[in-house]
Amino acid sequence: MREPRPVTLEGHGVRLEPLSQAHTQGLAAAVTDGRLWELWFTAVPQPDDIGAYIEAALAGQAAGHMLPWAVRDVETGVIVGSTRYHDIVPAIDRVEIGYTWYAKRWQRSHVNTSCKLLLLAHAFDDLGCAVVGLRTDIRDVLVTHVLDAEPDHRFEFPTPSIWPFLTALTTTALFIGSIFTPWAVVWGAIPVAVTLIGWFWPKQGETRRNCERERRPA
Repeated sequence: MREPRPVTLEGHGVRLEPLSQAHTQGLAAAVTDGRLWELWFTAVPQPDDIGAYIEAALAGQAAGHMLPWAVRDVETGVIVGSTRYHDIVPAIDRVEIGYTWYAKRWQRSHVNTSCKLLLLAHAFDDLGCAVVGLRTDIRDVLVTHVLDAEPDHRFEFPTPSIWPFLTALTTTALFIGSIFTPWAVVWGAIPVAVTLIGWFWPKQGETRRNCERERRPA
């Protein structure tokens, strides 16, 4: 395992910048979004304590058992939170990801998933880690659960239907009939069009399920 050193990681819409006192103001603004220091299930500093929080993180970095980052959303340029490697144990090629928190408006968004992808890739691909730990508990789900992110797009496969079979059958009949008479193309086009419409016409049940999913509260 190579020695973890401060490095900027960017991708998937976020940038992880090596934590420094230059991030004090941005992090202070982030913790006020949702008054995160009042959450009983996680440890987030109050705005006035951000400087001490950064000092402690940098002390852990100097001691070799932490590597902290400030998290910035690339599109808006806003500092949205912080995360870090901790409990770094080079002897067994291991780091742990934690001390993660984000401003309330960025929770359950792309940010946490993107950060975890960057941190895992850096640990395994760049540092050569054999083990990466993720420590959490059920009470932290609002802040840290990777799978909380909502997808940008959804694609649903159609439910089983007889329409594709009927479309194939009528199309085959059209081509075979056209061998014997040109009128087969004219008359055959009608059932082909009907079956295509039946195949692609939105089903009422599927439309209702999609609408209910879009209305689901975040």
